[in-house]
Amino acid sequence: DPNASRILCKALEQIAAKVTQCPDGEEALQILRSDEGFQLVVTDLMMPRMGGKEFVQILRGDLQLGEIPVLILSAVAGEEEIEDLKLLGITDFMKKPVSISDLQDRVIDLLACERE
Repeated sequence: DPNASRILCKALEQIAAKVTQCPDGEEALQILRSDEGFQLVVTDLMMPRMGGKEFVQILRGDLQLGEIPVLILSAVAGEEEIEDLKLLGITDFMKKPVSISDLQDRVIDLLACERE
């Protein structure tokens, strides 16, 4: 949902995060590979062309990008799928709908952990 994405981006920008929005996993990988400044990936499972699970698999297999923390937001994942995602190497998961303040707090925590 483009409107929800805009709201989430604005919420993350409010906590001084530089946000780059991508419509799908393929474009996200291209952008991540072109810039070394990314500290966190926030993604959904449901995306066109390349879903979140495949995106995480490719990201974790990439020597340059494999260590970037990944936060998945999704309304469709059950407990078993969340466990599978953790085995793939996601850093954290939030079930949608998420509150803006909870998302901001989680991103702040993940960025703080990345800096340690």
